Amino acid sequence: MKKWIGGAILVVVVMSMFSCGGDTLPFLKNKKEGYIRYEVTFPYESGLMTQFYPKEMIFYFNEEQAHAVLSSAYNVVSTDFFIGEKDEFFSHYLKSFGDKKVIHMHHTNVKEWLKRYPDVSLEATNETIEIAGYKCQKTIAHFLVDSLPTIDLYSSKDIGINDKNWWNKFDGLEGVLMGYEVNLYGKRMKLRAKEVVFEKQDPSVFERPEGYEEVNFEQMDNALKELSSSFSK
Repeated sequence: MKKWIGGAILVVVVMSMFSCGGDTLPFLKNKKEGYIRYEVTFPYESGLMTQFYPKEMIFYFNEEQAHAVLSSAYNVVSTDFFIGEKDEFFSHYLKSFGDKKVIHMHHTNVKEWLKRYPDVSLEATNETIEIAGYKCQKTIAHFLVDSLPTIDLYSSKDIGINDKNWWNKFDGLEGVLMGYEVNLYGKRMKLRAKEVVFEKQDPSVFERPEGYEEVNFEQMDNALKELSSSFSK
């Protein structure tokens, strides 16, 4: 009798855990909200300054928006990208040695900003690999400038957000990028997902910060070039 009562209590406890936690279950099932932690490396860089380079990036997401956070050692330099998947509004925040700048843009002028970076053509392949427990499709990005080596892109459609990468140079590539390379601050940076967590995010994660000077494309471009120069010294 005692064993039966104990078993009944256990069933009730388990059921109550699922019923009380019902708010979080859809995010686990549909994989539409959480964060991805990426390892960040600079394979083509060496020297003392590399100790200050970012070591990881966090990409928070839900169905409507995303927020990528990338910081150098001691938070001397930080970059935040806010991506509106629903309204297609993109913001690039830069904090460098106390100086704070931001550019805001809509999908209609994102391509104008991206003209500052070399164009690529995408070659689909049948190759797949597993990254952070997810099957990823390999795509090869060929730079239209011959002197630049190709980039291997790995994207997954198993994460429940409809990302077509309209906000970066890989526009049209479907799926969340789990492994890729990109130029940042004049450096070739490699990112590889190492953890994916599905959980409800605090709304504050997606709030754009205040206290930044809004600048135009040329001003932000100059700020990034100055930053690249300071990291190359």
